[in-house]
Amino acid sequence: DEGKSAVQARCPQHKCSRMVPVNFFKKYCDEARIQKYEEWYLRSYVDDNPSVKWCTNPAGCTLACEYQGGEICDIRCNCSFVWCWGCGEEAHRPADCHKVHQWSIKNSAESENISWIRANTKNCPKC
Repeated sequence: DEGKSAVQARCPQHKCSRMVPVNFFKKYCDEARIQKYEEWYLRSYVDDNPSVKWCTNPAGCTLACEYQGGEICDIRCNCSFVWCWGCGEEAHRPADCHKVHQWSIKNSAESENISWIRANTKNCPKC
């Protein structure tokens, strides 16, 4: 029930720093706790491994993807969503992540301008 710290649990014996093995949890815990432990174990593996990331599908996805590096950094998850390993946004090749980020900021600013214009101006009565 301790979350991620359960995955990294150490032997309580004095001067022993061995990690508690997975089979210990499976032997001494009920099914609900075993399931929670396995979820935290997976989450810990993904969070601590630089070559594995959670899918960034905005519709929601519980899958993790592995990327070993190389030229192409578009990731196609088993949920069918294609996303950029570098920034986590929807795939945007051939534009690099920095350009996409700048474009997003520009679009956001323009959207705010348009909203202000619509809220604070009137249409020409002769048009």
